[in-house]
Amino acid sequence: MVKFIVVLSVAILYMSITTWGLKTKFTIAEREGVRYHHMNGIHKLLEYGTFCFFIIMIVLSKGQNVLDWILFYLIFLYAIRTFME
Repeated sequence: MVKFIVVLSVAILYMSITTWGLKTKFTIAEREGVRYHHMNGIHKLLEYGTFCFFIIMIVLSKGQNVLDWILFYLIFLYAIRTFME
């Protein structure tokens, strides 16, 4: 459990620093609100579909390697968001 918390903390810290760095380098303005705003309907469909896919994969793998699935999901999610923006 400690390994899970450490790896998840490092992943979140890395994504936060990377997002902040890219926003300052390319002068990307902050959006209003706390929730993430999708670019269009296809973007929303891709994100929800990806979430459902990874939940199904975690269930089918019977809970084994959940940490790997979560990290892969976060990487894939940010890849989709980067492409769509």
